[in-house]
Amino acid sequence: MRWEAEKAPPRKHDVSSFPVKASHAPRLSSGHETRHEWRYYEPPDLPTAYLSTCPSAPYMTMMVALFLILWGFGMVGLGSAAGPSPEAEVRHWWELRLRRFQSAPTSPVAVHRVFYLEDGQVLYAAVYDPKAVEWRVASAAPAETVFSVRFRDRKFTTAWKPGSALVQFLQSWDPETLRADWRDVASPYTLAEGTLRWGDWPLHLSYHPPYGRVMVFQPLTERPVNFPGFDLFPYDGRFRFRARLIPAERRQTAWIETSRGLQTPLPDVGWLEFEWQGKPYRLRAFIESGDDPSVLFIIFRDATTGKTTYPIGRYVEAGRQPDGSYVLDFNKAYVPLCAYSDAYNCPIPPKENTLPWAVLAGERYMGKGGG
Repeated sequence: MRWEAEKAPPRKHDVSSFPVKASHAPRLSSGHETRHEWRYYEPPDLPTAYLSTCPSAPYMTMMVALFLILWGFGMVGLGSAAGPSPEAEVRHWWELRLRRFQSAPTSPVAVHRVFYLEDGQVLYAAVYDPKAVEWRVASAAPAETVFSVRFRDRKFTTAWKPGSALVQFLQSWDPETLRADWRDVASPYTLAEGTLRWGDWPLHLSYHPPYGRVMVFQPLTERPVNFPGFDLFPYDGRFRFRARLIPAERRQTAWIETSRGLQTPLPDVGWLEFEWQGKPYRLRAFIESGDDPSVLFIIFRDATTGKTTYPIGRYVEAGRQPDGSYVLDFNKAYVPLCAYSDAYNCPIPPKENTLPWAVLAGERYMGKGGG
């Protein structure tokens, strides 16, 4: 079974290497375009002779007409109307993730350069070129600078000369429509984190203690990227759990070791507990960004780690339900972005987040070139 998404023109890209054997797992790839077909069905002919001879024909006629109206608008039906199945929902989730990799301004497989700035340092360019820009780091920007990013006190201040290229801030990007909402900003512009574009060059700015990271992505004219897709385990409903959160007595920040030898702060909200084969297990739960516990960030290792999945571990989110429980679906487990580029700074799962059994769901690790 192949899970398909939109086709992209070929273009080379580089990812990290890790040998894997060929398998018959489903592949969410860019080989064909996904099509969702909607069909309209005419309602069946009614037995009008029966209605005309029925003692309560006017009443029954009215009720049947009401049913057909509601049926036509999808408000009632003969089957289940509870929404897409968990498998269909997971499939759509991976389709949207593939679109991000192929077409987003900050596509993880479109990283051009990365700079980790110390406090007070400046990243600058002296000339704008839509295809090639020479980036340099210094303690101060020289007079010929046309665009610069200074990192100081956990914030970034960008400045540019009029006429060099338009600078905009990315407010949102929609994977359904592939639409980016850019907003014009004036020089100088200061932000703690976010994505800017200088002409066709996207830059993502974020704080990674003690550095300010500036990721420069390939020009927007080079979207979509020819990304081959994700190597996935077959969907398995056994790895979809209803879990409960055991809140921490006092929420605090946990400093987690990263793939670049740094430490990143993650709000620790407690433990997420669930059952596997009749036994309880629990994983430390974090919040990846912000302070909203409606979506928990889980970083974990299991018996597949370093064998058929990424050596560091994998990540998965758990969403809170109306009854207060959480859905933990390992079919959405994904490898860290540092698997695709050394530019990323990925949290490493703590020892207590190691499961002793194999989670045969979610993303495997393809290795260099997409496997």
